[in-house]
Amino acid sequence: MAPIADLRTSQSFQQALSRSAARSNELDVMEPGEEFAPSAEADMVTPKTSRKVSQMKKGKAQGLGNGVSDLQLFFWCLLTILSGFYLVFWRQEKFIVGFCGVPQTERLSPQVNGLIIASMADLVNEHYPNDWRSTFFNYIRPACTPCPPHAQCLPNLEMRCNDDFIYKPHPFRFNGFLPLPGECIPDTEKQRRIAIVAERALEVLRNKAARVECEDETPIGMMETEIKAELLKFKSGSLTDEEFDALFEAAIGEVEKREEISVTPPATGGPGAK
Repeated sequence: MAPIADLRTSQSFQQALSRSAARSNELDVMEPGEEFAPSAEADMVTPKTSRKVSQMKKGKAQGLGNGVSDLQLFFWCLLTILSGFYLVFWRQEKFIVGFCGVPQTERLSPQVNGLIIASMADLVNEHYPNDWRSTFFNYIRPACTPCPPHAQCLPNLEMRCNDDFIYKPHPFRFNGFLPLPGECIPDTEKQRRIAIVAERALEVLRNKAARVECEDETPIGMMETEIKAELLKFKSGSLTDEEFDALFEAAIGEVEKREEISVTPPATGGPGAK
């Protein structure tokens, strides 16, 4: 057997040693080191896998783009246009039809908000009587609007409130643009003034009753004109005579409903004796 020193220096040993070192270097290069994070290893994919992922994403994007077809887009546009035409037709016909039981001033050209417009349904009924077109327009035509309580209803959805009521417009009427009627609510300010006048009239009558009982004053009771003359002494300067007369008439009616007040018929105690 040859000595170990001779084996180390032999040519075959040196070749085997060089091949082993090269294989070790290749393994060192292939193994990940500290310069790669664990997440980076998951991101390292082969070119073939990368192509597959990009193709799948592109296919999904194309699928989302084709979600609304041209036919569906045309359908929605047509539906929007038809809805707009119907809203215009409904608004116009609603003003023309007006309140139930109120005749129209002009059948084909009523004035709404300063504009002269024509009823499309009436025009169709006039030119195409007993036709499918008149039947269709009469079917989609809106119905009349019931007259609100405590109101005097006029053509074209106009209204006036009765006495002691004030007009309250619909919150979504938009200054008369939409055909939505308002309502008549009690005039709380006027009712408050009537209550003040009625209370002052009761005070005048109570003072008169006290004088009759304690001072033997005659006659018993007071005429309406006497009560009104006493109340005029306390009338505010900002209140006109017409407004005071209206408040007094309403206040006398409230006074007569009190249990402590007795009304003498005009035939026995004079007109309006209390």
